[in-house]
Amino acid sequence: ETYYPESLSEVAELKCPFPAVVKPAVMWKFFQKTGRKAFLARTKNELISLYTSACSVVNPNELIVQEVIPNVTDQLYSFCTFYKQNKTMARVVIRRSRHHPMEFGHCSTYVEQTECPEIELLGQKILNQINYYGICEVEFVRDPRDDTFKFLEINPRIWGQISLAQSAGI
Repeated sequence: ETYYPESLSEVAELKCPFPAVVKPAVMWKFFQKTGRKAFLARTKNELISLYTSACSVVNPNELIVQEVIPNVTDQLYSFCTFYKQNKTMARVVIRRSRHHPMEFGHCSTYVEQTECPEIELLGQKILNQINYYGICEVEFVRDPRDDTFKFLEINPRIWGQISLAQSAGI
């Protein structure tokens, strides 16, 4: 679940599961100022405190509160593609098994090419819905609670593990 509170009072009223994260919709400025991609809250009081801290870094309307899916550090997948006119022109699917820091990694330290038609279909569906054109990485996590893939984000840029595309013959 993802929540888009617009104020501290809305955060206080949230009925979200814990742990939860407070993170920016656009990470770069937040990461530059905090050295972190997100703040992890284990309780409502911690969530309120971390949201307040995050508001001092970025505008509150840029903040997201999101449920944390447990036990997924090695269940992160990416559909990396060049997409044009609702078609995959080139692609590689990767699994990120290790990153640093492990909780909310800034960089992947072990990735592998894999085949996962479900990730490709989900990624294509999302890209078709927004009429995407260009290179991107569509990220998913496999939720162990129901064994389904959950969409995380789209990175419309070159990604760190792009060298795997060449190894995959792209």
